[in-house]
Amino acid sequence: MSAGQRRSVPEDRIRLAQPEDRDAIIDLIWQLNRFEAPISGDRPTDRETARRCLRDNEGAARNTMGLSIVAERDGAVVGYLCLAIESIGSFVREDVRRVAYVRELIVDERARGGGVGRMLMEEAEAFARSRRIKRLMLGVLAGNGKGRSFYESFGMEAYAIEMVKPLD
Repeated sequence: MSAGQRRSVPEDRIRLAQPEDRDAIIDLIWQLNRFEAPISGDRPTDRETARRCLRDNEGAARNTMGLSIVAERDGAVVGYLCLAIESIGSFVREDVRRVAYVRELIVDERARGGGVGRMLMEEAEAFARSRRIKRLMLGVLAGNGKGRSFYESFGMEAYAIEMVKPLD
């Protein structure tokens, strides 16, 4: 780089997901499913499953007055977050029963580590706070150490542990 030239810094922005983002979001979900398949042992890795996952997420966001957002870098979608407003069981105090549940958070593998996930989570938190929701929740696969570390760095902590016993 010569004197006077500036290094180009990517510009990231968060915005509501639009219908024209569907293919990019499907690609991100497909990428996540392929990443999680060896960790969980149960993720289908075909693109059609990713399409169905997006349809499920869109329905959950719409039906619960939740949120579906993307992160855009230099005009390309590099991240996606779907948040649903849910009510957890009556075994939980009523004042914290309504939660904002992150159904999906995906950052393109080429954009990881650059703050995109944090920006999406900050937007989800702000959305939840604006609706006076007191808890932001999500699930992470037990074997996804990087994901868990990221969520912990965001201030999240383990709340419950789901367990499974295959019955084949």
